[in-house]
Amino acid sequence: MTELMLKNCIWSLGIVLLTGCHPNVPVPQTARDEVSVWYEAGYQDAVAGSEVRDNDTLSEWFGDPQVDRESYLQGYTAGQAVLCHPGNIRLWGKDGKPFPLGCSSDNHAEQLRRTWQESIDNATSR
Repeated sequence: MTELMLKNCIWSLGIVLLTGCHPNVPVPQTARDEVSVWYEAGYQDAVAGSEVRDNDTLSEWFGDPQVDRESYLQGYTAGQAVLCHPGNIRLWGKDGKPFPLGCSSDNHAEQLRRTWQESIDNATSR
């Protein structure tokens, strides 16, 4: 009986640990009130796989004509650094998502695109 309980405990622990490895991309560790709205907007655009948005679009979406372009681009660069890794790109392909536009300008874009394509191919062959 004790051996059965131990096996169940190990399985339960394994499931808990695996569910803790969710593929969502993390938000920067900086306290939320220390991160500018524009930095956060850039970061979120990048981790969503979007292109860099122009000032007119940002101004319209946020209702603020004073776009802090530098802060937005810093956030976008930080988001790209998180998203444009083989592990994240593999998950995108596995989920059937298109290759993230922001990763097209990455130094390793060709490698990332191959990883993404392999993941897409593996997902559709099942």
